[in-house]
Amino acid sequence: MKSVLPLSKTVFPYKRHIRKSVAAMCTALFLTPGIGTADDTTRELQWSEPTVVATGNAHRGPWRQNNSEYDFVDDAAVAVNDQGFVAVAWADLPTHDIFLQLHGPDGDALFDEPANISRSPGIFSWIPRLVITNGDTPDEISIHAIWQDIVFRGGGHGGEIFSSSSTDGGQTFGPLVNLSDVIEGSGKGRTTPERWHNGSYDIFLCPSGVLHAAWTEYEGRLWYSQSTDGGTTFSEKQHITGGGGGDEPLPTRAPSITTDGNDRVVIAHTVGDIQDADIHLWESTDGGDTFAGPVIAHESNRYADAPRLVTDSTGILHLVYTESDGGPNGAPALRYTRAPAGGLDFIAPRPVFDSPAGDDAVARSFPVLRVDAEDHLHLIWERHTNFPARSRGLGYARSLDGGETFGTPALAPGLGGGADEDFFNGSQQGLLAAKLSVSANGRVAIANSLFNPGERSEIRVIATKPGR
Repeated sequence: MKSVLPLSKTVFPYKRHIRKSVAAMCTALFLTPGIGTADDTTRELQWSEPTVVATGNAHRGPWRQNNSEYDFVDDAAVAVNDQGFVAVAWADLPTHDIFLQLHGPDGDALFDEPANISRSPGIFSWIPRLVITNGDTPDEISIHAIWQDIVFRGGGHGGEIFSSSSTDGGQTFGPLVNLSDVIEGSGKGRTTPERWHNGSYDIFLCPSGVLHAAWTEYEGRLWYSQSTDGGTTFSEKQHITGGGGGDEPLPTRAPSITTDGNDRVVIAHTVGDIQDADIHLWESTDGGDTFAGPVIAHESNRYADAPRLVTDSTGILHLVYTESDGGPNGAPALRYTRAPAGGLDFIAPRPVFDSPAGDDAVARSFPVLRVDAEDHLHLIWERHTNFPARSRGLGYARSLDGGETFGTPALAPGLGGGADEDFFNGSQQGLLAAKLSVSANGRVAIANSLFNPGERSEIRVIATKPGR
């Protein structure tokens, strides 16, 4: 296994036996008045102390494609299972690869050196997304990853969507699968011809084991594929919409995919090149063989972006996204809406929070929404205290009543903001990230990348015991 550079190392020794209780991992760390209080957001939640998973330098030179002098760690992603195992992946920019560390229920890192997922030296790999299965030991756990390799194949923009899977808890990963295999710059989520975010893709694991993937490209097409053999192979990619012509000529951006565990697959996305984009939805009722749409969640004269879609145990679709005045450069605020089981008739969206509120944010962008088996909704977002400056720290809140209300927004402890104001949030390649994971039994894990220019970059993670 290729090791990371000296400043990009894990900080815990290998532990082969995982026998400590989850309680040993978690220290009560409730939030301070003025930032968030122990109401419905924090009730019964006990957070671990933040773990520094990887560190690096903090130098970002000018963009020179894959020869750029990027010397930092970035792009944190996380996945947690019912047993309390927490997988954290990140991009190590000096080596151009994505690495993964697995932490046991006691919080200890389990590998002497992190596993190299992407294995593509000389080509930037970044913005991973992870899904994880249940298992009592690492050898019983599967981990599936999707990411973006900046491959230049003759088009104007570099990018391919790759996937790889592990059946031993992330100790080793199988063959690399190129889902996109085009020259058009896959993984780009475009707002204007001059501006886009990398990381415009998503992956979803059904209880049946089917993996669903969706991604966009710079030219605007939205693609879909699935795997029924644990990520070894994927179906022929299917063009859903976008990319010029037809009913949806605008470029698609920021897909979010969910299923009801049966034959219903729904993809939400926004569009670029206009100032008043709405959230579009496409639905399959035959397991992803065909899709119908689009359905507009809500029409407005604001710019809607970064949708995150989940399905609860009753089949209700819950949708969180941002809206901003004045196009994609305006200060974003979070909106929530939902549609009944089996339908796409969304209720009128409402603000998730009144502003200002408990996380001291003047703007909130790029949410991540998850749901547990008791239909509690968990939400994080990029926290801006000086928009349009870069975000600092992550906000967190949850709804215990199926989206009717969300608790007071709070600063996710130890992941930036507050005492860490020298750091801004990483994800410098694009903020369409996967920093939140929630298991069916309510375990929450949040990861973040932090950057202090010229000083240090870090990958950190926190987790909880089940909290109801």
